[in-house]
Amino acid sequence: MDFFTSIAIALVGATGIVLIWRAITQPALAKDATGGQPLSGVIPLVRTTPLLDRLFGPVLGRLSYRLAILLRRVDKDEARLRAAGYPDRYPTVYDLYAWKVAMALFLFLVGIGASLVGGSGFLFVAFGLGLLGLFLPDIQLAQLIRKREEQMRFEMAFSLHRMAVFCASGGSLGDAMQLLAHTNKGGVFINELRQVTADTQKGMTLDEALEQMKERNPNIPEVVTLTELLRASGRTGTSNADVLRSLGNVMIDKALQEMEQRGIASGVQMVIPVGGLILPAIGIAVMGPGIFLAAQYFLFR
Repeated sequence: MDFFTSIAIALVGATGIVLIWRAITQPALAKDATGGQPLSGVIPLVRTTPLLDRLFGPVLGRLSYRLAILLRRVDKDEARLRAAGYPDRYPTVYDLYAWKVAMALFLFLVGIGASLVGGSGFLFVAFGLGLLGLFLPDIQLAQLIRKREEQMRFEMAFSLHRMAVFCASGGSLGDAMQLLAHTNKGGVFINELRQVTADTQKGMTLDEALEQMKERNPNIPEVVTLTELLRASGRTGTSNADVLRSLGNVMIDKALQEMEQRGIASGVQMVIPVGGLILPAIGIAVMGPGIFLAAQYFLFR
């Protein structure tokens, strides 16, 4: 078998693997041959749900429900999901528990396979991997919570001044939020302003909508502070522009300090890859030829 034949077989095999993976993980969007619309005779569950979900969804659903009863921390995990903004992978607490079960079983089976190859002494590795898989979704969820908190703080720091300018020009706080929410694509803070605007349009007062925003983000002190200051300014008659400008200045200073600290920390962390990877490579490139010539002269004469 020549080189080009091997490459062709490898490409065909790789394409087959990709197609099989997409077939079992992507929704089966069946379409007719004329208009490109989904066929009316296809069950909606088949069209919108990946094959793996249809195969293992009922089993994982029952196991996640049992795990929820065993752990007795549904309310706490629900609060953590709310703090993470209900990520796509964990839209509900039972999806979180289903991922826990799936990862634990998968890594446990990997450990069992290692024990079959390496001997029964590796059985403890299987239990360790299963325990690790049980906590991997929690680790990822904690990272998502920290990421959302950072995005919220940085976006707030540079958005409050724009709201302050609008309020100082005579606009109301609600109009400032609506303008900022609908003229910027934004991130998590802009999404919160969109939710506040939507709540007020449904009949809530602005104070009630701000209270709902605080309840959605209880773990972010800046959001709680903003809500309390704005509600207090409405009761005391303080200018919203002054409140927004003052809090924005404080948050910008804090954001700049945090970025400076991260820059210093990243400079220290660069010592590890430089010292562990780059310097040895430079040493080999510089000293390698000399060592090779010395070895030839002294050892192979």
